[in-house]
Amino acid sequence: MSLEPGGAVTSHPAVPSQPAGNGPPTVTGQPAGSAGGVALAEPAVSCDGVTYRFGDHVAVDDVDLTIGPGETFGLLGPNGAGKTTTIRMLVTLLKPMAGRISVLGADAAAQPMRVRRMIGYVPQLLSADGSLTGRENVELFARLFDVPRSGRTQRVVLAKLMVTPTPRSALITGKAFAAGLRSLVQAVVIVVLAALLGVALTDNPLKLLATACVVVLGSAFFSCLSMSIAGVALSRDRLMGIGQAITMPLFFSSNALYPTRLMPGWLQAISKVNPLSYEVDALRGLLIGVPTNLGLDVSVLVAAAVAGVVVASALLPRLAK
Repeated sequence: MSLEPGGAVTSHPAVPSQPAGNGPPTVTGQPAGSAGGVALAEPAVSCDGVTYRFGDHVAVDDVDLTIGPGETFGLLGPNGAGKTTTIRMLVTLLKPMAGRISVLGADAAAQPMRVRRMIGYVPQLLSADGSLTGRENVELFARLFDVPRSGRTQRVVLAKLMVTPTPRSALITGKAFAAGLRSLVQAVVIVVLAALLGVALTDNPLKLLATACVVVLGSAFFSCLSMSIAGVALSRDRLMGIGQAITMPLFFSSNALYPTRLMPGWLQAISKVNPLSYEVDALRGLLIGVPTNLGLDVSVLVAAAVAGVVVASALLPRLAK
């Protein structure tokens, strides 16, 4: 394929590069798994009679081109010869006015989103628009690669955070304890309503402060649990299904509804490893004075929150994909 001085792209048979020495010619970038330099049957890129015009000006003229898997192909020519137009058609930004383009087996005109998901693009400049910020660049490519709009903002923010030097554990810890602070607002509302209804709760400032710490630790654990499930599920529907399948048993196997001693033996065993049971025990002991082992309760909640941060941090890269 070559670029003619007249300004249009025309095609010619590709010639393999000749290595130094007397060995046989080879194609640069031979794909793994090929034997003896034999190309795979399915071409990586195939153009058949591709043409594109800007008004009366023919920018790309009846191009036939085949590029094999793993082959390195350079497209050279003077300004205005049609290089950019050809590339734009290959990456589905323009539809050919005549002919057909196939990229990795997908029709570039009929299946543009499938093509975009399989290819990469490295621009000559750092940005398509020098005025775009880093986040705006990520948002641009998210739209180009058809990232669903419902989760696009979160994906963009996560991708931005993943390229910062901030440790993953710090990102997860910040997210988890932010959820804890939101739960603290709910706890304050519940305490105020309980006081208005005449429920006898402690007014000891130290116990109330300890109650706030327990609420934050419990919420941080469940936030990490949700992020871990999201890292496994990778879709909203699966997240909701798996989340319900895990969180509801945790709730019903805790002592939040009825005393542990009334549970069957197998459910009592689950309750003993359920962080929610220890959170409920701690809150009851602090707010209404029920006898409890506060040191054990807090220790279990701290251990559960730390374990949640570790697991969620390990699964965080899956969410950024």
